[in-house]
Amino acid sequence: MRARLDHPVAGEVDDSGLLGPGEYVFFLGGEHMESGVAGARRLDHFGKVYADKPLAPGLVLLTVVGMVVLLAPVAVFIAAVTRFGGEHRDRRLAALRLIGADRGMTARIAAGEALVSSLIGVVAGAALFAVGRRFVELVDVRGLSVFPQDLTPEPSLAAAVVVTVPCLSLISAHLAMNKVVAELLGVVRRSVGAKRRLWWRVALPLFGLLLLRTSVRDASQVQSTAGVVTVVAGMLALLVGVTAVIPWLLERFTERVGGSGSLSWQLAMRRLRWHSEASTRSVNGIVVAVAGAIALQTLFTGIAHSHTGNHPSTTRGRPAPDTRVGVVRLVGAQREKPYAPLLARTPGVTRAVAFSEMQVSEVPYGIRQTVRIAGCAELRLLAAVPTCSDGDAFLVTSPTGARTT
Repeated sequence: MRARLDHPVAGEVDDSGLLGPGEYVFFLGGEHMESGVAGARRLDHFGKVYADKPLAPGLVLLTVVGMVVLLAPVAVFIAAVTRFGGEHRDRRLAALRLIGADRGMTARIAAGEALVSSLIGVVAGAALFAVGRRFVELVDVRGLSVFPQDLTPEPSLAAAVVVTVPCLSLISAHLAMNKVVAELLGVVRRSVGAKRRLWWRVALPLFGLLLLRTSVRDASQVQSTAGVVTVVAGMLALLVGVTAVIPWLLERFTERVGGSGSLSWQLAMRRLRWHSEASTRSVNGIVVAVAGAIALQTLFTGIAHSHTGNHPSTTRGRPAPDTRVGVVRLVGAQREKPYAPLLARTPGVTRAVAFSEMQVSEVPYGIRQTVRIAGCAELRLLAAVPTCSDGDAFLVTSPTGARTT
């Protein structure tokens, strides 16, 4: 750049003036430009702070769903990891019973093992994050890069993670110990007397779908706190409900096919029927991840169609005509000439609307707004306006948030 721009260097753009470490930008000053000509604007200082604009409802919904889809499988895998190695743990607890430990003591030992393991995992994860954060500037994903300070976790959310992970491990270990009794000479597993009920397993995902239906019916409601909570609750109910149905399906499958076949097949089906927690937990994590990915992809497709497919392609079963809208901008004194009637008589043109357009801003060098000036008949073709008379002014907001006066 120095070879191509042989000009004196006045300073260097700081990191606060860049979108990311991979962005290359320079400012070249010149005295030959005039403010207001060819879109040029005069800036006398840097660091102007603009008012924050709220995210579009579609982006808010996409962000919330993406966070739930990323975090829900993590919770399921944490519960699954706690169940791994359960048989070895049960045998150790049975050995502890031989040296005088009672049932309460063995339960506390199992909880302590789960707690210590989860805390070691939290510390290891924090260390890996701290090391990886130093090298994040070297990562460039399709032109998108971030500074290390951009990956600073919120203290309240980081504290919630530190507390939630050990709690999940303790709850999972407690549920696993409810079905196991460590005796002096071995481990006794409590048999499951009652079959798994289906009604609440089906009701949970249906309730999640109902919450999602009521929350996304009006996309603007997602921007409120109540709307975000409703979407999160609906997604969690849907994903957790899907994982709750899997054990019931596995139980019915083993009942139907477990009574026939070779001896090894019957033993395998019996083990899956009476001790299926360890095997189904891993499958549940994969199912949650896949279901969340499908939901996220569906949301992506819906938002893309809402922005690109607003016009219908068919009308009453017949293909819609290929209608195109063109805008001709006339700059200078020629714009006063009656070009609209001439364009209307052009073959293939059905209608021509003439209007004047200008850019205004509330303050000098502020955000410019578009002002269109035309008669009432022309304005009704450009926007849905109420009763119109000469001298009236209207403020129109487009779906993307842009304003036109």
